[in-house]
Amino acid sequence: MTIIDTPTTRTTTHDHRTRLVDALNDATPYAIAFGGQGSPWLEPLSDLLRTYALGPQLHAICAAAESRLAPVQGDLARIPLPFQPLAWADALASAESAAGDEGLT
Repeated sequence: MTIIDTPTTRTTTHDHRTRLVDALNDATPYAIAFGGQGSPWLEPLSDLLRTYALGPQLHAICAAAESRLAPVQGDLARIPLPFQPLAWADALASAESAAGDEGLT
């Protein structure tokens, strides 16, 4: 029996995030698409904002997307509530910080 020891490369979630942040900082064009009801997108977005302080960059991206979609906004809207993913991510981060602070007392 022969055993071949082949090195494996493991990619961690942190590695993926670091590469994404580096790409965004290098002005690599990206499309940000938020998943539907069955996709857990809010918590990872909140984590990305907190961990890498990408708020200003993502706010600019979302503002540019809103501007481009403005002519068809009426066609896209299914409910009369605004889609504010970054505000929701900020609220989630605040709630998690408050919950963490409660655990310290």
